[in-house]
Amino acid sequence: MQNATRHDPGLQSTQPPAQPLHTAKTRLGHQACLGRLAPGRAMTLQVRQRGVLHITHGGVWATLEQAGPHVAARAGDHFLRCGQRLPLVPGEAVVLEPYLPGEPAPACFSWAPSATSWRTGVVQPLVDLRLAMGLAAQAVRRLAHGLAHQGLARAQAAVAKAATGF
Repeated sequence: MQNATRHDPGLQSTQPPAQPLHTAKTRLGHQACLGRLAPGRAMTLQVRQRGVLHITHGGVWATLEQAGPHVAARAGDHFLRCGQRLPLVPGEAVVLEPYLPGEPAPACFSWAPSATSWRTGVVQPLVDLRLAMGLAAQAVRRLAHGLAHQGLARAQAAVAKAATGF
């Protein structure tokens, strides 16, 4: 985790990078970031913005501390493996430790804040929907045109066939 704390302003360790990082407190902020947790180490994450913790390598033992009545049901231990995600809300604190039975390997994770702005949460989906509806309308017009021309061509062929007696 030392490398991530030096390069990512979204992660702020409470210990200087030169010291051993047996435990560290980190704040999950507004930027997506990557973290690495060595075997035998622990890290406490303080959540400032709604987002998702994604395990990208190994496994972790995540202990959610109760942060209020809205998250009381989630407090406790969660065991996450590579590929699993844990949504987090502001005010929550989670302690991470690498954990994968039989594997003393580091755990890696990423943090992705949820899109909560008006533009990304409301305006952009409306723009996308308008574009999709426009494309659907064009497709319906082309389909109707194609069916009409195919119907006309088949009707002309039937008339020609009947006129020749075949």
